[in-house]
Amino acid sequence: MTDGVHGRLVPVMIWQGSADLMVPFSHGQWLASQLRGASVHLEEGEGHLSVVLGALDRMLDELVSASSPL
Repeated sequence: MTDGVHGRLVPVMIWQGSADLMVPFSHGQWLASQLRGASVHLEEGEGHLSVVLGALDRMLDELVSASSPL
């Protein structure tokens, strides 16, 4: 969770593949280091689209968990 608008906490999930040809892996690493409390998934060997195909179930599970009341 990170500080959101007006001091509210909002869930942030970062999914980045090391083989992404569109967004450098270092950008995902940097973003992960800047967003305190973010859920970070830096996936070795995954590309820009394959990270979604390989982790869609995990992504959806995480979104459902994040939207559940505390």
